Amino acid sequence: MHAGFAKSNITPPLGTPMIGWGQRDAAGGCTVIHDPLFVRALYLNQRTEEVLILAFDLIFIGRRDADRFKGVLGRELHLLPHQILLNASHTHAGPRSWNFFRGLTKPADEVYLEKVQAAVVQAARTAKANARPATLTAGTGTTRIPISRRRLIKGRMQSAPNPAGLVNDALPVVRLADRRNRTIALVFSISTHPVSFRGHTISADFPGAAIQELDPDHGMFLQGTCGDSRPAQLAHGDAWNWDSGWPETQAIGRQLAAEVRAVKLKPVRPQLRTDLREMFWPLDKLWTPKMLKRELALPAARRYWHNTGDEKLREWLDLEERREHCGTTPTQVPLLLQGIQLGLDLRLVALEGEVVAAHGLAMRRQFPKGVTFALGYSNGDAMYLPTSAMLPEGGYEVECHAIFGWPGRLKKGMERILAKNLRQLRIR
Repeated sequence: MHAGFAKSNITPPLGTPMIGWGQRDAAGGCTVIHDPLFVRALYLNQRTEEVLILAFDLIFIGRRDADRFKGVLGRELHLLPHQILLNASHTHAGPRSWNFFRGLTKPADEVYLEKVQAAVVQAARTAKANARPATLTAGTGTTRIPISRRRLIKGRMQSAPNPAGLVNDALPVVRLADRRNRTIALVFSISTHPVSFRGHTISADFPGAAIQELDPDHGMFLQGTCGDSRPAQLAHGDAWNWDSGWPETQAIGRQLAAEVRAVKLKPVRPQLRTDLREMFWPLDKLWTPKMLKRELALPAARRYWHNTGDEKLREWLDLEERREHCGTTPTQVPLLLQGIQLGLDLRLVALEGEVVAAHGLAMRRQFPKGVTFALGYSNGDAMYLPTSAMLPEGGYEVECHAIFGWPGRLKKGMERILAKNLRQLRIR
């Protein structure tokens, strides 16, 4: 196997619109750059197989932009979509790189995305040019950083610290080294939201802080299945610390770096394989234009969407009316599932969207041997992906489908669809 690594700066200029917190998104652009943002590229080849893994210090790479980036990389490097993985760290202290609310809010900053596209091509080219013979070592540890954010309080599922809740606490690590045992790339992953840096400040959040502690020149963080977890350090009793900043971010990064260093790595025989498939998860109980009109006619306190203002409901109504008129109302959500085998019993399994911990654990169970990176936030945005058990419980992960532009919540039974597609991935 040959491996090469590179990174390109994607830090936005001051004034660039931000995304991640509703109040801040509408209040103007960034005013401070605390630490730079990067896209990091790891290029691998073995005989006729090639792989390019891209890690972004961004909240999301939307499906349209992921497809666009893959198209450009295919033209530049002669790679196919199944050979390219795009993963976003999901930092909430980043620029507006994604069309949140699919046409119902301000779009992503296209000028900034042009900068990102150029950086992607530069990083990919450099990583390929830097490729040299490599060995692999890998292992899985445990992280104590994630804590569940779903907690039942007075009969309602709320976003609150839940130490008893389910989390994906796996910490997979792989190190690629050259013949002189110099690090080419140190890749690691945990599953929790990077939400420790507030305000109008640009930051890579704790993943960036961890990379600075471990290896600024060769570190690469891949986001796992963190749809329903936050860092435990942000828990303040039964609530969250909403005033966190760099001290908390740095503390989480340092803890993560220490946990990565504690993972025991063993030699792995390189063996590249890739696969990419699209599956479809059905929607249930669609909100039609007629239903949304009835909702708007009710007093706010009596509405099902009582936390959504009139303006947003009207925008959603307009979207569904246009869909109905064109005959394009979606009844299922397309989701990309990608598998990349790096070596014997060493693989990355990546799912599009905001994936909750339970699905990440299912991904690991399907590949119990060796080291499995169970990733979310890859190759697109999709929506929150809760489990069947979560649907009757409600909560943000279940009810935020409209934020992602879908007319209904997911239907029960998604676990069977995921399991079937996991079994069909052509990796080991």
